Amino acid sequence: MSEIFLTDTHCHLNYIPIEEVEETIARADKNGVKRMITIGTDYGKSVEAVNIANRYDNIYATVGVHPSDADGYKSTMHDDFIKLASSEKVVAIGEIGLDFFRDHSPREVQERVFIEFLNISIDLSKPIVIHNRESSDRMVDILSSELAVKNNGGIIHCYNGDKKVLDWAIRNGFHISLAGNVTYKNAGEIRDMLKFIPLDKILIETDSPFLTPSAMRGKVKNNEPAFVKYTFSFIADFLKIAENELADMLEKNVKSVFNI
Repeated sequence: MSEIFLTDTHCHLNYIPIEEVEETIARADKNGVKRMITIGTDYGKSVEAVNIANRYDNIYATVGVHPSDADGYKSTMHDDFIKLASSEKVVAIGEIGLDFFRDHSPREVQERVFIEFLNISIDLSKPIVIHNRESSDRMVDILSSELAVKNNGGIIHCYNGDKKVLDWAIRNGFHISLAGNVTYKNAGEIRDMLKFIPLDKILIETDSPFLTPSAMRGKVKNNEPAFVKYTFSFIADFLKIAENELADMLEKNVKSVFNI
């Protein structure tokens, strides 16, 4: 792995103690994970993501409000988010979207906040990072409506195997990001759809500290960016692609969707 350059396109370095961030980045580097994008999920976590990105050349950030935190978003935060999202190290707006599985925020609030951040992404010409759980029909309706005039592209984060979302994403030039759960024994639906994702639209992520790949489950307390190598190797083997070829394609894809 030392000769391969990987990017963890979705991790939460802002979820771990600040004193552990540097050693986490160092372990990733030793495992071929040379670049990381740390994700904002509310205003406070977005600020932390940007601060971390500003401290390290190989770390980038996104800012946004996760649907589960949508109820805590106030319209008075809009200008603060605009200012934060305008930072040079912010490469996307997210994690935004809908989550009708947990419903931690009322659905109408999730939709309102989602649309507001879609508009921010349009105004700032930045791609979006989409969270979708049990909300595909409404998700596609909103995306189709709000991005009809201007579409800056983006990522379906932690793809769950939903065909409707994949069809929409492919038609609209979005990328599909695969996390450690693609390696799980019960992830047949994701792997079935993996065969239909164009190679130039695939990305990989950890969503760390969550979704530890099978190879490390039960061996560590939390997932971390270094472990994206297991998802990478699994996909290369599953698709029967040489690892150096897949790594080159993934790097092109990262530069295609993000302004890096």
